[in-house]
Amino acid sequence: LSPKKFAGYLFVLSSGLYGGLTFYFNNIHPVKGIPLYYIIPFLYVFTVLAYVIMVQTKNKNPRFFVYSFMMISLGRLMVYGGFVFVYALGHKEIAKPFAVTFLILYFIYTFLEMRAVYGYFKS
Repeated sequence: LSPKKFAGYLFVLSSGLYGGLTFYFNNIHPVKGIPLYYIIPFLYVFTVLAYVIMVQTKNKNPRFFVYSFMMISLGRLMVYGGFVFVYALGHKEIAKPFAVTFLILYFIYTFLEMRAVYGYFKS
């Protein structure tokens, strides 16, 4: 996938996740205050940026792809960990469902990114 197509695909998926999780947290398992309006755009932006950087690294110099991938992963985990930690400190009453939701979404976005990167390299 080109970066533009990946961003569009991920936007559609993010919209669906937002709607589904909003329904879930409002109707099935009520939890007030899960900031999906922060989590999903935050993950979307970082995932698209990471994808673009990895694709550009492959196009410029494939030998640096592994280094780039590891640095992006480390940086992203530090930013995500800091985000979850700071939010959980300020909202202790919903810290556990927030962290679980963030972790599940992190896995979904990371899986989709890795699948797209793998598909990009195969082509």
